[in-house]
Amino acid sequence: GGSAANTTGSAGGANMPQMEAKDREMVQKLQQASGSAFDKQYYQGQLQGHRELLQIQENFIKSGSRNREAVNVAKMARGHIKEHIELLESIEP
Repeated sequence: GGSAANTTGSAGGANMPQMEAKDREMVQKLQQASGSAFDKQYYQGQLQGHRELLQIQENFIKSGSRNREAVNVAKMARGHIKEHIELLESIEP
């Protein structure tokens, strides 16, 4: 009989959702920063995240999807994201 090796319970946060490398990097940078440096790091992360989201919505809208509901949602999201970007730019630390 061939007993399968039990590979469950890998070392380290098994119950933590997988973070992408760049997210992990950002968290580490944030943990190292403090005060105004922290504000700036957090702010930059927020702004970049919003710009990436905006690009995703723009690309979807340009894709000419026939799913009108999805396109409308993307346009609505784009509006909200643009507002957030303007807000973020107005409070730059």
